[in-house]
Amino acid sequence: MKPETMTEIATLFTGSKWTSDTNSKYSEAFATLQPYEDAEVVDATKALRASLARTHCTAAEIVGEIRRMRKRSTVQDKAQREYIDIHEVTVQRDEMRKAIMLAPREVVAQAVAYCRKAGAIESKPLSGDVTQWSAFTTGMVYAAIETAHG
Repeated sequence: MKPETMTEIATLFTGSKWTSDTNSKYSEAFATLQPYEDAEVVDATKALRASLARTHCTAAEIVGEIRRMRKRSTVQDKAQREYIDIHEVTVQRDEMRKAIMLAPREVVAQAVAYCRKAGAIESKPLSGDVTQWSAFTTGMVYAAIETAHG
């Protein structure tokens, strides 16, 4: 860990005497913070300073904040990966509808019959207008056409 990192901690938390290299707790605090990157330590210190209404903190509190920041980052990354873009879904649904409308009538009829036999869609009659079908029905019929005809 760089000496500038300890200086940054001392600047933000003026009451933390352990940041001085002449203090007896300096080496213990240094060892506690050593496994973490300097940028993480500084970011965690700044976050603590923003949330704490006091002039001192411990190395353990900084480590705890680093762990919370890492966990938040992991959760946010997961949310980004699992994010469903509604625009993309709408575009895909429109493409499926176009493909169904362009498919020969017999192919669509076979796909609908297959879906009904499999129990994927209800047995009530479907509208002749594909745009009136539910998104689920559109997806199931499209999948049946793709499976049968590639």
